[in-house]
Amino acid sequence: MIRYLFSVLLATQLIACASLPPIDQALNDSLMERNRLKVLAINEWRLVGRLAVRGAKDSWLSRLDWEHGEGFDTLLISTSLGGVVAELRFDGSAIYFTDSDGTMRIISEGELEAMLGYVPPIKQLKFWLRGIPEPSRPVIADKLLISGEREFMQGTWLVKVERFTKVGDVLLPKKITTIRQGMKVKLVVEKWMN
Repeated sequence: MIRYLFSVLLATQLIACASLPPIDQALNDSLMERNRLKVLAINEWRLVGRLAVRGAKDSWLSRLDWEHGEGFDTLLISTSLGGVVAELRFDGSAIYFTDSDGTMRIISEGELEAMLGYVPPIKQLKFWLRGIPEPSRPVIADKLLISGEREFMQGTWLVKVERFTKVGDVLLPKKITTIRQGMKVKLVVEKWMN
């Protein structure tokens, strides 16, 4: 009986994780280029998901709520139970850090690196999360794989974009993995909003 209840619980949790509908058309270069232009035209969006970071010495899991507006990005990082760990806000000129006690201060990229254990590609992430390279930087080895995944190198980061879903008339990824020199950051998107 306990095995049965555990199996039912596990099955319901797995079903709950698959909340975004998959796309029903094959990805190709032409479709992805049209989609890139649509993605770039979106000025405001929000995503909610699960974040996993694994480095040489540390690894951690959290929830992420990322809101992008014209001229700012706000990241709310919380525990799986909903307790806020930190809020980061970028406005192009400064990084504002608010800790779990609500104390806000401006921090440098060096301080952010000390907190996280790696230098996050702040300016590129808002593009990578939406499945496209950052437009002003060169891209190395941009590939659309048979499986429907997209891989590209930008700077020293390998970006893997998987499991696209349709949100309105735009294809957005459900899973994004970035890898660089022993650092792996994975985001599974539970919900896209615009």
